[in-house]
Amino acid sequence: MNTEALTIYREAFERTAGSYPPPQRLRRQQMLERFLEQGFPEKHEEDWKYTDLSSLASTRFWPAGYSEEFGRGSPPRLSNTRRITFVNGYYDAETSDADRPPSLTNQPDPAHDGVSALNAALANDGLNFHLAAGERTDPPLHVLIHHDGDAPVMAHLRHCIALEKGADAEIILHFTGTG
Repeated sequence: MNTEALTIYREAFERTAGSYPPPQRLRRQQMLERFLEQGFPEKHEEDWKYTDLSSLASTRFWPAGYSEEFGRGSPPRLSNTRRITFVNGYYDAETSDADRPPSLTNQPDPAHDGVSALNAALANDGLNFHLAAGERTDPPLHVLIHHDGDAPVMAHLRHCIALEKGADAEIILHFTGTG
């Protein structure tokens, strides 16, 4: 991977690293170092043989910032659902009618490839959803993920959906964007 691409991701990490408590900052630093060593997966790797990520290494992405404009033009709500909205990687209370999910960004998971390591290092929010045995979502959960802007931006969400035995969840992931 080219040096400029590595610099972009290191700079993105350094802009946010100060906001994390020391143990979390150390863990995220380890994940960033793993990404910088591994880079993006290549097509010769079995899990990625049908996905070409080479353009990611040559594109300059900017960290996405929170958008105040989204609420006025957000997509209509799906009927009979609860909605959780993430805009440019951040939970948006104004356009959500479901409670804020607990954040997963405090404990990044071990990463098994470069993409997972980069996401663990830079994650800023995400859905942490758990249903106990026999529970069900009623109404369904609509997760709206919106990215805004004209320049190539990066937003790192980490989602974890855990269903215990006999749990039943209907979750709709809806991706929108501008630019």
